[in-house]
Amino acid sequence: MRAELISESVRHFPVSAKVPRNRLVRLSSGEPVLAGATDEDVIGAGQGWNTSAPYGRVAMRSASSSYLVEASGEVTEGVVYQAANGMVASSGTVVAGVALEGGTDEPVQVMPL
Repeated sequence: MRAELISESVRHFPVSAKVPRNRLVRLSSGEPVLAGATDEDVIGAGQGWNTSAPYGRVAMRSASSSYLVEASGEVTEGVVYQAANGMVASSGTVVAGVALEGGTDEPVQVMPL
């Protein structure tokens, strides 16, 4: 595999499993999968795709922009943490970023750290 410079805020990856929109993802065997609450290798937020799609879009964590991530329960502006199933929560172990807005069980804007 040839190394590529990621210069865009969104990148396409080959996919074989469905990932809901606005969930944190990490790579597993070169494909984005839902991140767990303690995974420290999150690459960004999935833009949603189904099993019939050959490629899935990921808003890259390294991009100089925010991305939408589904809140697990209520979150307020400020530091948010990774939660189960690729969501973010108001408490946890692994910092996911800074929520630019609050919300309850809905997508919120997160700025990666």
